[in-house]
Order: sequence, then structure tokens, then C-alpha cells
Amino acid sequence: MHIKKYFGRMLLLSFLTLPFIQGCAFFDNYARIWVASGQYGTDVKDLIAHWQDYNISYAGLSIENPSALLFDTKIDGRSITYEKWVPVTDENVLMTIVKWL
Repeated sequence: MHIKKYFGRMLLLSFLTLPFIQGCAFFDNYARIWVASGQYGTDVKDLIAHWQDYNISYAGLSIENPSALLFDTKIDGRSITYEKWVPVTDENVLMTIVKWL
């Protein structure tokens, strides 16, 4: 009798925790990434062409092994604060990072 009660409780607990394990899978548009259009639409080529309009930094072990590249626009007067990110001040370094990404 104790075994049936134990398995019944475990089954109930499994069904109750299933939604939490799935996380946000039930939300249709949650954490979706899409390309901006209109005046906010841009691509990597535009960012590289106008690289001097941005404070650019990268994270990673070296320029040949970057993990991320950050373009922070200069025109809005705000800056993104970051720790352990390396600033990019040379176009050749930027091209190397983009090539490896």
C-alpha cells in the first residue's frame, strides 16, 4: 500500500512540476529575436561601414576567439557599462573580430 501511495505522490509531483521545467515554452512570442525594420533596421555591413559612430567592445579570449561584439551608439549620450570587455579602436581589429564571429 505504501508503494502505491509513494508512486501516486511522485506522479502528481511530476505533473505539477512539468510546467516549471518547460519554462517559457508556452509563451509564443517570448524571447524571439527578429530583425528590426524601418529607421531602426541595420545589418553588420552598415555597422562596419559606420564603425566610428559607435563605441565598440568585444568579449573573449582574443580577437581571434571573440565571444561577443558590442556596438554602443555615441549619439544617444548614454553608454553601456561593462566589465572585462576590451574596446576596439582600430578598423583592422574590428574586421578580424567580425571574420571570426
